[in-house]
Amino acid sequence: MNQELMKEFKADLKEFQEMTEKFYAKEVSVKDYKGFSGGFGSYAQKGGEASMLRLRMPGGRVTKEKLKFLVDSIERYDVKRAHITTCQTVQFHDLDAKAVCDIMEQAMDAGIVTRGGGGDFPRNTMVSPLSGVEQGEYFDVLPYAEEAGDYLMGIIKTVKLPRKLKVGFSNSPANVTHATFRDLGFVAKEEGTFDVYSAGGLGNNYRMGVKVAENVKPEEVLYYVEAMVRTFTTYGNYESRAKSRTRYMQETLGVDGYRKAYQEKLAEVKAEYKDSLLIKLEGKVAENAINNSADDVEGKNTADMSENITESITRNVPEDIVKTDKNVILETAESYPQKEAASERILPQKQQGLYAVAYHPIGGIVPVKKFEEIYNIIKDIEDAEVRIAPDETLYIINLNASQAKEIAAITEDGAKNLFETSVSCIGSTVCQIGLRDSQGLLASIVATVEPYHFADGVLPRIHISGCTSSCGTHQIGKLGFHGASKRVDGKMQPAFAFHVNGTDAQGAEHFGEEWGTMLAEEIPDFFVELGQMISAEHLTYESWYTQNPEKLKKIAEKYIR
Repeated sequence: MNQELMKEFKADLKEFQEMTEKFYAKEVSVKDYKGFSGGFGSYAQKGGEASMLRLRMPGGRVTKEKLKFLVDSIERYDVKRAHITTCQTVQFHDLDAKAVCDIMEQAMDAGIVTRGGGGDFPRNTMVSPLSGVEQGEYFDVLPYAEEAGDYLMGIIKTVKLPRKLKVGFSNSPANVTHATFRDLGFVAKEEGTFDVYSAGGLGNNYRMGVKVAENVKPEEVLYYVEAMVRTFTTYGNYESRAKSRTRYMQETLGVDGYRKAYQEKLAEVKAEYKDSLLIKLEGKVAENAINNSADDVEGKNTADMSENITESITRNVPEDIVKTDKNVILETAESYPQKEAASERILPQKQQGLYAVAYHPIGGIVPVKKFEEIYNIIKDIEDAEVRIAPDETLYIINLNASQAKEIAAITEDGAKNLFETSVSCIGSTVCQIGLRDSQGLLASIVATVEPYHFADGVLPRIHISGCTSSCGTHQIGKLGFHGASKRVDGKMQPAFAFHVNGTDAQGAEHFGEEWGTMLAEEIPDFFVELGQMISAEHLTYESWYTQNPEKLKKIAEKYIR
C-alpha cells in the first residue's frame, strides 16, 4: 500500500483513540460510537463493555510477518478470543479500550490496516484461498485482487459511498468467494481473462449479480473497479440505509438499465484514465501470474483437465503420507472445497512436491495459541504462509511432505468431518445487531450428534447467521439458518428460519428456499433424526437429498413451527 496513505491512516488514529475513551467513559452513546468506530474496523460488543477489532487480510493472505503480529498481540494484550470471518479477516474480541487502540496502531507496522473494516467503505477484497497453488485453477488471481484492494483503500478518505462495497475474485468455478453475486466480482475463465459481475449480494433483498463485462484482461481490472465506484456513487441510494446496497440498483434501474449505466461509467473511466490504470506486475509476481495463466489450459477441455489433475495428485503424493494416513489426502482436486468429506486435510498443490493443509476450527473460533503453534513451524519455511477461506477454514500452504504432516498433527483439534466444517457468524452474544446465538446453536448441534458417530458426509456443512444479514452465508448453504423468533404458548421463543438447497457453485448458483422456522432448542434433535435416516440408507447427504428431496421435507415438517 502507498506509504503516504498509510501515514494518513495512522494520523487518524488519534481521533479514534479520543472517541473510544469518551465511549468507555459513557460520554458517547452506543449508536453514535458505532457510526464512528466502524470506519476504523472496530465495534463495541453487545453490552458496550468490550470491543472487537477486525484485522483486514486482503485476499485472505496472512504472511509470516502478519502471523507473527497476531501471535505477539495475543500474548501482549492477553487476547482470549479470535474469530476468522466469511470475509477472510481475523477478528479479535473482548478487547478493552487500550488494547483496541494499541493493536490498531501497531498492526500498521506489520502491514495490517483496519481502516474501512466496517462502515460505508470498501471491505476486505476477497480471493479464492488457494489461488496460485490450487491444482486445476484457471490462473492465479491474487496479484490482481491485491492491486484492486490497494486501489480501493485509496478512495476511503476521498469518496463517500452510499454503503459498504464488497469485491471478490474467483480462480475457478468453485466460486467460493461468491464472485457471481458480490457487489463486484471478477470470475476467472480458462483463457486467462475475467467475466465481471456486479450489484449482487446476500442478506436482505439478496440478488445474483448482473454480468456487466466478458473476457476482461486481468491488467485492466482497475478500470472496472473505478467504474463500479462511480456507478454506485451516481445511482446508489444515500437517503435510505435499508435500500442503499448495490443490489437495490437492480430494482431502481432494472437489470438492463443497470448494465447500461455501469458500461457508460466504464467508458467514461477508460476515456479519462487512458493507460494509467493498467496493472503492471513485476518480478516473481509477474512470472507466477504468467505461468499460472491460460497457457496452462490451452487446448484442453474440462474433462481432460480433470483427468490430468487426478493423475497429477496420485503421482505427487509421497508413499509415506499415504501409508501414514490414508484418509488425509484429497483424492481429486474436485474435492476442493470439500463437498462429501472433510477428513482429507492435506492437499497437493500445483507445484510438485508442495502441499497445503486445511484446518477448520469449529465455528471459525481459533484457539488463540494455535496461531503461535503454526508460526513456530512455518517461520523458517520459504514462501510458507496462511490463507483464510470464506468458509472459515485456514490453509497453511507451500509445505513439503514432512512439514505438511507436522502441521496436520498440531491442527487435529479442528473439524473431523464435513458437518464440523459448518460456518457460523460470531452471533448475538457478541454482535450488537445479532438476534440469535449462532455459535451456541452450532456448538449444541455438534455436541448432540457427536455420540452417534455418523460417517463423514452423512451430515452436510451447514451455514448459520444470527440475523438476516447473512454473515454466516446461510442463503448458500445446503442447509442454512438465520436468527428469528417464534411465539409458542403466547411467549416468544428463540428460533431460526430454515433454508434448504442453496449453492455457490458457478453455473449452478442459487439461494436456498426458506421452508419455515424451527425452535433453537429443537434443531439438534432434527439433525440427529436426519443423520439416522441417511446412515440407515448408507449414503452421504449430497446423494441422499438428490435422490430423496421429499424425505427431507417430511423430517423437517416435524420441527417447523
